Amino acid sequence: MRHASRGFGVRNCALRLAIGLAFASALLLPACFAQDPPNSRSSDTTDHALTCVLRDLNGHPLSAIAIELRSASPPLERIRALTESDGSYTFGGLREGEYIVTAAGGLLSQPQHLQIHSEHATLSLRLPIELPAVPSHTADLVSVQQLRPPTKAEQTLLKATEAWTHNDRHLSRALALEALHQQPDYALALTLLGMIDLQEGHADEAISNLLQSLRQCAIAPRTYLVLASAYNQQHRNAEALDALSIASKLLTGSWQLHYETGRAYLGEGRFQSAVTEFDTAQQLTTDDNMVVRLGKAHALLGLQDYDGARAELARILEKSPHGIYSDESRKLAGLIDAHRAPANNSADADPNVAASVRIEH
Repeated sequence: MRHASRGFGVRNCALRLAIGLAFASALLLPACFAQDPPNSRSSDTTDHALTCVLRDLNGHPLSAIAIELRSASPPLERIRALTESDGSYTFGGLREGEYIVTAAGGLLSQPQHLQIHSEHATLSLRLPIELPAVPSHTADLVSVQQLRPPTKAEQTLLKATEAWTHNDRHLSRALALEALHQQPDYALALTLLGMIDLQEGHADEAISNLLQSLRQCAIAPRTYLVLASAYNQQHRNAEALDALSIASKLLTGSWQLHYETGRAYLGEGRFQSAVTEFDTAQQLTTDDNMVVRLGKAHALLGLQDYDGARAELARILEKSPHGIYSDESRKLAGLIDAHRAPANNSADADPNVAASVRIEH
């Protein structure tokens, strides 16, 4: 992702990241599985049900988080759903047998294996996060005194972040690695390395560092944003949405959150949902953000709203004719113009050609 710092806005939060992310215990409370005594119904029936209840460490319900249910043996079933306002979701029409339940894509907890024998079973799960009273765009900021990392590692990371803000990624990486040597599993340093990896096009390495960072600090919303961007770059859009669903519980008023959500929906072909997210991202930015406009243009192309897409691209070319998104904008604008030309019936005019171009920022 060559222009990652502009695409998802992590550059502006680098200094804030250096001040510190709130450390939280990565301890996952063991799942409590409660069910009625087995009965004698045949495993061929599909009258069983499982209610999953997802909460945070303080027992608060976690809504709009993905729960996936998979059967462990044939006939294979795989169902993905979002928890409701009380943190629960009920899977019905199940057969008796072994199932695997995963919350939030397994990002913060291990999949749970269970046997369903009763007509209605319940599985209680907890994620190792604590919901803030009110989500805030400063939710990942605490004082240096609260962080209490070794002073030497803290100072090294501040230098690493300063180098990164000056686009010296080589020095920034070296200093971040030095900070990790001084303080193994230092979440801030791991996040910075993930950001650098993503900028340099190494999404796999970025994901590895970011996941390790979240194991040390599970309530750092901006780490989830960078992780979602890495997943989106690899077109692993469902996993990006899992990361974003947790970030949304910790962070509000973030255009990056809605931008990355729009990218994920775009990758899944959910174009109207993508437009809604890009519109929200535009409302939350203080300036006319070109990368958000480009994302919206892609989504409008998916809806075959060529006039709307063309207007977004025209705005990009008007405001930033030689910017980092100008070449792609001109290409898409050309495809739209060719499609709308009455005499042009070539393959280049196929609307699917324009709609298939993915965002790679």
